[in-house]
Amino acid sequence: MDASISNSINTADRASYITNESTPLHNVKLKDEGYKYIIGTFGIVTLIITIGLGVAINKDPGEVSFGSGIAADRSVCTEAGNEIFMKGGNSVDVAVAVTVCLGVVFPHLTGIGGNGVLLVYNHKTEKILMCLDSWPPAGTVVVPQLMLALYTAHSSFGHKSWSIILEPAIRIAREGFQVSESLIQSLKHLSPNANDDLKNWLHSLKLGTVIKSPQLAETLAVIQDKGVEALYTGSLNDELGKYFDSKSLSEPSLNKEPCSEAIGKGYRLISSGVGTAGPSLLNSLVDSNFSNSFSVQELADFLIGKEELSWPLPSGVVVSVTDKDDNYVSIVSGLGPVLGSQNLLKDGYIVGSLLHRSNLSRINSFGAPFIATTLQHKCEKRIVTGGVDLRDMLQVLPKILWGSEGVVNSVEAARVRITENSLLAEINHPPVLPFSLPPASMPYPVINVIQKRGDEVLAYDDSRSL
Repeated sequence: MDASISNSINTADRASYITNESTPLHNVKLKDEGYKYIIGTFGIVTLIITIGLGVAINKDPGEVSFGSGIAADRSVCTEAGNEIFMKGGNSVDVAVAVTVCLGVVFPHLTGIGGNGVLLVYNHKTEKILMCLDSWPPAGTVVVPQLMLALYTAHSSFGHKSWSIILEPAIRIAREGFQVSESLIQSLKHLSPNANDDLKNWLHSLKLGTVIKSPQLAETLAVIQDKGVEALYTGSLNDELGKYFDSKSLSEPSLNKEPCSEAIGKGYRLISSGVGTAGPSLLNSLVDSNFSNSFSVQELADFLIGKEELSWPLPSGVVVSVTDKDDNYVSIVSGLGPVLGSQNLLKDGYIVGSLLHRSNLSRINSFGAPFIATTLQHKCEKRIVTGGVDLRDMLQVLPKILWGSEGVVNSVEAARVRITENSLLAEINHPPVLPFSLPPASMPYPVINVIQKRGDEVLAYDDSRSL
C-alpha cells in the first residue's frame, strides 16, 4: 500500500484534490436490480419550494497524492485516518479508525454505544465486498454493535493490526480534544430524564476548550487488547449489563442482507440492503424526476404512505474513504437521536437509543451508505458518501449526480428538515423563501462526499459538522 495520502481539510473550502491515480479499471457487465415501492401523492406542502444556494463557494486545491481521500466530520479524525494511511493501511483500516475517533470527539452523535451501516466496494473489479448493518430489528432492544461491525469489516479486509487502528482514538481521548459547536449544541437535546453523569458532564463544557476522556481511553484500550468480546462478555460487560440482559449481550449479531443495487440515469447505484434506507433511496433516485433544481413538493410526493415521513429526525456521522487501489468505504453510524438514550456510562461513552419505535416494522436504520459509478465510462465519475437521513440525501444526491453545481455547492446548499407535521429550516443554511420556517434544532446531519473523476479526487467535508 502506498503511503502517500491526502487531507480532506476543514478550512474555508474544506476540500482536497488528489491526482495521479495509477491503476486502470476493469469493465464488467452490470445487473439491473431496482427496488420498487408504492409512491403516493402528498398534500401537506402546497407551495413549490426550490432549494438553492445564494452564494458561490470558492474552492482552493488541497494536497496532491495517489488516489486516496477521506471525508469526515472533524479534521482531528481525518488526521487520524491519514496516520493510518501513512502506516500502510487501506481504506477499510482508515474508515474504521476515523469512525472510532469520531466516537471520541463527537460522543453525542456516535461511539461505542451506537450502531451503524457500512459498505465496502472495489471499483477495479466492480464488486461489492461487504454490506453490514448493526442495527437490530425495529421494536427490539438496541444492543450497541457498532464496534462489532467495525471489527468484522477490519478482520475481513484490513491490512494493519486492530491495535494500530485504535491507537489514534485512544491517544486523542487521553491527550484531549477541542469542544466543538456541535457538542455544545447537544445541550438543547438534554432530557430531564438524562442520568446525572451526562447532565454534569455536558454542563461543564465550554466551546473551544480542550477536554480529555480518560475513562473512554481506558475502555478503548481494553477493546484494543481484548477485542470487541470484552464489551459483551468480558471485563466491560458490567456497565452494559445495567441496560441489557445477559442473553442479548452474549449473542450480538449483524444483519448481512445483500446490498441494494439499481441502474438508472447513467449510473450504477449501490447502497445498503433491506432494513435500512438504502432500497428506498435507490428507488427514489431511479424512479423520480429529481434534477439539479427540485421542490420540496417533489420530495414530499415520495414520502406519503411511506414510513420515512413519520421517522424522527436522526443524528450521526458519515465517513467516506477511498484508497489508491480503488477500495471505497462508506460508514454511517449514530446513537439514534442526539445523545442517544441520554445515559453516560462510567466507561466513558453514551449508550444509544435503547428501543426502536415499535411502529417502524420495516426500517431499522434511517440512514444508508451510498456509492455511484458512471456506466459508459468507468473512470468518468464515482461518488462515495452516505447520510443518516434519507430525506437529507434526497436533497443533495440528485444535484451531485445530475446537476451542474458540483459537489461543494450541492452539499452546502440549503436543506429543509421534513417531518410528518412540519418543515424546518437549518439556521446556518436558510433557504431563500417568501416566508419563514421554524428553525430545526442543531446539530444537523452531514453528508461528507468523495468524488473521483478520472485520476482526480475531491474529498469534501460538510460544513454542518461544526
